[in-house]
Amino acid sequence: MSVSKLFKREVFASLRFPLDRIHEDNAVILDILKNSKRVLLIKENLYHYIRREGSITTSKISEKRIRSLFLNYKESVQFLKNENLNQFLDLNQIQYFYAFWGLFRDCNDRKTRKIIRSYVIKIKKEYKPKLKLNKTKFSIFIRKMFILLNIKP
Repeated sequence: MSVSKLFKREVFASLRFPLDRIHEDNAVILDILKNSKRVLLIKENLYHYIRREGSITTSKISEKRIRSLFLNYKESVQFLKNENLNQFLDLNQIQYFYAFWGLFRDCNDRKTRKIIRSYVIKIKKEYKPKLKLNKTKFSIFIRKMFILLNIKP
């Protein structure tokens, strides 16, 4: 979410958000972090979020939105592998499972739910987590999600 971050202009000297993609900020955040000399976190909540009609969060879940999320997932996996950050692949997968679950939960359309389910299956097939499925809260969540999506854990 780029609205919750401040970046120096230099960060975008050679970096651009991908065109024709929803959630395009997720596609560049790993490159931004890689190229940043320092990152600071603050506790204060300085952003007031307004839900407006027609925004990504209030509009109907589209196939473009689902495909964009999957492209971001694929690119993040490639980035982590290229940067030899394999220890973060599990957390990355969990993050995207959670994002897809949010779409599935908020979707009432049967056809769109089927599309979301197909992308979750692709993620599951491509990367086998090294985390033990019975030892983390996230793993319990993923197991429940698979059951609700009718996917064998």
